[in-house]
Amino acid sequence: MPYLGVEGELAAGVKSDTDTIAGVRVNQKLKHEAAAYAVGFLPVGPDTDVLARIGYGSTKFRVESGGVSASDSVESVNYGV
Repeated sequence: MPYLGVEGELAAGVKSDTDTIAGVRVNQKLKHEAAAYAVGFLPVGPDTDVLARIGYGSTKFRVESGGVSASDSVESVNYGV
């Protein structure tokens, strides 16, 4: 269809990041994230389109400090123009 599409997104963490929060060193790492979108296209010129997308995503991460670690995931509705 010329005005509708589907888009997917995948990501993985390459390395962890370390920050100091309230004097405590915290190591954090993105494990993975994935999202799927419905995309709408609106032609506004010969070589120009405006697009909008809405979708659902999931992100999983791990946090470690002082030998204690925890993992969690976050679900989200994503959209943009």
